[in-house]
Order: sequence, then C-alpha cells, then structure tokens
Amino acid sequence: LNSSPLFFITPFITKIEDAISDKQQLRITTEKDAVYDVYPYEISSDLLSTANYLVGYSQQDDNPDDELRPCSFRISALKSIKLLESKSAFIPKEKQKNLSKLIASRGVQFLISNEEEIHVRLTDSGRHKYNRQSHLRPTLVEEQEGNVFVFRCTSAQAEFYFFKFGEDAEILFPAELREKFKSMYQRAANIYNNR
Repeated sequence: LNSSPLFFITPFITKIEDAISDKQQLRITTEKDAVYDVYPYEISSDLLSTANYLVGYSQQDDNPDDELRPCSFRISALKSIKLLESKSAFIPKEKQKNLSKLIASRGVQFLISNEEEIHVRLTDSGRHKYNRQSHLRPTLVEEQEGNVFVFRCTSAQAEFYFFKFGEDAEILFPAELREKFKSMYQRAANIYNNR
C-alpha cells in the first residue's frame, strides 16, 4: 500500500482542478470537521513549496448568512471534497485580482485570517533581523517611540515571522497574541528547566 502523502491528496487535486475548470462549487470538510462551500480559484503552494492550498472564496455550509470570504485550505489537511455540480462558482475578475493581491501581501497560508495592527518592540538585533529576513515579512505601518513598530498582518503571520526572533521581538499588542507568545516561550523554557 502506498503511504506517500501525494498518493492520498492526488484525488483531491484532480477534483479541485475539475471544479476550477468547470467553475463549480466544492463542499469541503476540514480535519476539524468544519464544512465549507468553496468557490475554487486555484491550487497554490507556499513560497517554500512545503504544501499545496485550495484558494478561492468560501462560506460555512451550515450558515447561509455567512459572507463569502477569501480562503486557503491546506489540501493535505482536508478530510473530504465533494463536487457540487449544480452550483456555479464564477469569480468576477475584481475578486480574482483581490485574491492575487492578498496572496502577494500575506502568503497563501495566511489568506483566511483577517489582518490587524500588531505592535512589536524590537531590539537593534531584532530590527536587523527584520531588515534581513524578507520571507513572509509583515508590512511595516509606522515606527513609534521606544523602538515600537506597528505592522499590518494576520496574527498567524506575526506568530510565524516573529517567534523565531526570541528576545529580540516583544509582542505588545494584541494582548491575545502577547499571551500566546509568553505561553509558548514558557513551555519551551520548562523543557530545559526540567532536565
């Protein structure tokens, strides 16, 4: 039996490609059992080509009032995909352009989250790291007093980008993200303290 990840996701990719070609909606189930109806636009990989994503617009299947929003779902993390042959998935040119802009600014893996202001205090070393590391670098909005920098990005992108900075980046806002960093660093430190 072939246990390669590609073996398992190839039927999904074929189904997605068919839906894109025929402009038909898909109903997907994620590994967390959330169900979405998707207007598929393309299959895209992240910049390092570590994963493929179904990109398009989606809304929750069980919520007819849910607005259609940009989405990206990691294909290898999907439980099921069903082609909705009777439902059109036409995406106007303006919405296609919007998806391309969002992918360029956020990265495909962070497409589904909303952007917000992230306030980070950077040391001189942290500032140097930010200037050097361009992969998925958040957009700088302004620099404030006390080496505080305001970025516009998703919390997931900020976590991915700044967590590796360690002591050179202190998340100040939003509070939930600050607490998440604090908790992750404490758990990591506990591993070393307990041995």
